[in-house]
Amino acid sequence: MKLKKILFVVNRDFLILDDPAFEICTQLSQQSNALIEILLVIDESDIPGYGMFSQTNNEAAKQELITRMQSYLDAQLANYNGAPVSTKIRCGVKFIEIIKESVEGDFDIILKTQDIHHQRLASLDLHLLRKAQTPIWILRDSTPKPNNALFAAIDLNLEATKEGRALNDKIMGASKQLADQLNLEVSVLSCWKLNGEDSLRHNPFLKVKDADLAEMITSEADRQSELMKKFLSKHGEFENFLIKGDVVDSIANFVNLSKPKALVMGTFARSGLSGYLIGNTAEDILLSIESPVIAIKPEGFVSPVL
Repeated sequence: MKLKKILFVVNRDFLILDDPAFEICTQLSQQSNALIEILLVIDESDIPGYGMFSQTNNEAAKQELITRMQSYLDAQLANYNGAPVSTKIRCGVKFIEIIKESVEGDFDIILKTQDIHHQRLASLDLHLLRKAQTPIWILRDSTPKPNNALFAAIDLNLEATKEGRALNDKIMGASKQLADQLNLEVSVLSCWKLNGEDSLRHNPFLKVKDADLAEMITSEADRQSELMKKFLSKHGEFENFLIKGDVVDSIANFVNLSKPKALVMGTFARSGLSGYLIGNTAEDILLSIESPVIAIKPEGFVSPVL
C-alpha cells in the first residue's frame, strides 16, 4: 500500500487537531509525502428547517450551513503548521458520501475516530467497515495506551485458494507499509481449531479415544505451523501467534490483552462476488475488540453504494 492520498473524516464533534486519527494522518503524510483531505459530511436531516420550505429555500439553508462549517474548519486550521491539507464538505447520507469521496478521489486509505458517544462501534462506522472498498482505519480514542505492535490477522486456511492468498498478501502488505511509516512492529496472528473437535469430544454416538483425539489435534497444530512458516517465507520473519480456539473469542481476548496500535484484518463474506458484505465472524470480532481496526477488502471488491 503506497500512500499518495489520505482521507481524514471529521468526527461528530467537528474537532480536527485533537483527533487521534488526524495525528496518524499527519505522521503518515510526513513519511510518504501523501496529500491529506479533511472531509466533513453534513447529513441533510441536520440542516435546520431543511425539507420544510421550497427547493430554493432548502438550497439556501444548505449553502448557509456549508459556508458556516467551512469557516469553522478554516478557523481550526488557521494555526496549523503540519502537512499540507485541503478541506471538503459534502451533503447527504454520511457513509455513502464518505465512500463516494474515497473512490472518486482515488484515496489510498480512510481514517476516522470512532464516535466517542458510543462504547461499541456506531452505525456509521459499521456501514463503512462493511461497504467501503478503500482500506479504512477506525481509531478509538478511549483505548488504553497501545503498545508498539500492529497485528496482521490472517486466515491460513485461505492459503489454499488464489483469492485467499491474495487477501492475506494484501493484509500483510498494508501492515508492513503502515508499520514502516509509523515505526511499529508487525506481528502475525492466526487462529485455528480442529474441524469437528467438539463433536468428536462430546458426541455420545461416536467414541474417540482421548489419545487418538490428542494425536489429531497435534497433527492439525503441526499443519498450521507449517502453513505459517510457508506464509512467512513470502513476507519475512515476523513475530507470530497461532492461537487455538474459537476464532471470535480467541482473537478478541488476545487483542484486548495485548492492546496493539491496530488490528489489520480482512472483512468480507466468502461469496466470491463483487459487493461482498462483511462476514459474520469478522463483524463479531470487530464488535468484541477494544483496539483500533484497519479493514481490508479483497481485490475486485466494489462497494454496494456505488
